[in-house]
Amino acid sequence: MIKLSIILVSVLYFCAEVFADKAPPRPNIVHTFIDDLGWQDIASHKESGTIIYETPHMDKLTKDGMRFM
Repeated sequence: MIKLSIILVSVLYFCAEVFADKAPPRPNIVHTFIDDLGWQDIASHKESGTIIYETPHMDKLTKDGMRFM
């Protein structure tokens, strides 16, 4: 009887894991505060002219993500 109970609990646990609703992944949001930096001073926001600061990691985040203006 105990073996049957253990098997039943195991099957119910497995079914609950398989058929459980999976929540969609939440988006990652990066909000950066920088003092005294113009919006065109970094490379990913530069439209023309000389790049003042080289920011390869921020450029990759901008290229791979969404940009809100």
